[in-house]
Amino acid sequence: MIRKARAKKIFQSLDLSSQERCDYWPIHNRFPEGIYGEPPFSVMGAGRSITGAFFGKGTSVLQLQEDTPHITLDRETHCVRVSGSSTVAQVYNFLIRKGYTLTGLPSYPGVTIGGCIAGNVHGQNHYREGCFGRNVVSFSLAHPNRGLRIVSRKSEQELFDLTVGGFGLTGVITEATIKVVPITTDLLEVSLRRFSSIAEGYNMMMLDRDETDYFHSWADLTSLSPQGERGFFFRGVFSKNREIVGIKVKHDRRRWSHLPWKPNIFSGPVLKLVNEYYFRSNTRCIRKTVGIPEFIFPSNSRLWYFSMFGKTGLIEHQVLVPHDAVNSYLYELKRILLKKSPFISLCHLKLFRGTTNLLNFDGSGLCLAMHLRADQCSFEVLNWLDRINIEHGCITNIIKDSRVEPEILRRQYSGYDKFLTGIINYDQELTFQNIISQRLFAGT
Repeated sequence: MIRKARAKKIFQSLDLSSQERCDYWPIHNRFPEGIYGEPPFSVMGAGRSITGAFFGKGTSVLQLQEDTPHITLDRETHCVRVSGSSTVAQVYNFLIRKGYTLTGLPSYPGVTIGGCIAGNVHGQNHYREGCFGRNVVSFSLAHPNRGLRIVSRKSEQELFDLTVGGFGLTGVITEATIKVVPITTDLLEVSLRRFSSIAEGYNMMMLDRDETDYFHSWADLTSLSPQGERGFFFRGVFSKNREIVGIKVKHDRRRWSHLPWKPNIFSGPVLKLVNEYYFRSNTRCIRKTVGIPEFIFPSNSRLWYFSMFGKTGLIEHQVLVPHDAVNSYLYELKRILLKKSPFISLCHLKLFRGTTNLLNFDGSGLCLAMHLRADQCSFEVLNWLDRINIEHGCITNIIKDSRVEPEILRRQYSGYDKFLTGIINYDQELTFQNIISQRLFAGT
């Protein structure tokens, strides 16, 4: 049974403004039994995870809720201090008026800052910006048995690493201090590049990687053929006008993610027509000027897309392919797709540059994301891809694809056992659990 508690009530008696003066604050009595539920707890941010990561068997769901989020900017250190329940949209809108922005932002601005840290999300140009966790300076972490403490790389490196990209298993992130970037304009000059295969698109992005501030790519796998698969990407470069227009993110966190009904419209013939229209409409204009939000938050006004697959839904498979394995991986991928002909509605390409740590989806190479219809054919294809991913040294995004078995992930992530051991050593009772952790620990 899933029970939902409001963590705001649990923490409301704590003076969070005094956190600088305490590294440990007992809050054992803040989780009274029978009122807020019993452990294990799972933490819900904005509830926008594609896998429903905040759910879990037998867990009590905690949610931080604030109508007026706490956000303060320190111009001397170029850092912003925000409550964990603040959304990316709220923080972005606060910063942009002051000539700053965050980096490593996800494509949907309704995600909470705590969720960005727990998922260590990435944005539209990982090659330049890295994951969100790169800019996290410190955070306040609440645990019913360990109290409220401030965690940073300097003070508690191990706990910091277990929390950033740790799926919310170490406690509730109530507040965070994050580095921000000063900018002189919030306008982007956007140019279009077409490609006739994913391999060609990858090579073109590699050539443009050092002169581009943001990328946004798309490949049409409904038109897949032995000759290739069409696609395009947009290059976003900060305008030279040096003007802060102050374009805000238009986002209402109270809106539902899905439509009231879920029609199964994106079947083969219909989606081919949709993709044809999408390709033509986006490649008509070669150059344009847009605000940052329009470019880096492509999912903001398109959540209806996820309702178009009916009640069975879709599966997102996101994989990071090392640079030296890209060509052989794409060859094997195309061979399987042509043989099995799964229904793939969407495909994105991104360039990554970073280092994998524990179970973080990070590293260097080509990041490839595909949306597959949740049917038998897709599951067969994905099972094949699991083997190919291992053979090519790839890692799968654990948050995106809840289908991948623990033994597969253990072979992909060298830090798999280290992460599990670290969580157990920190909290032997596994006070915080969710659908992801229950899957990860199932193999132990």
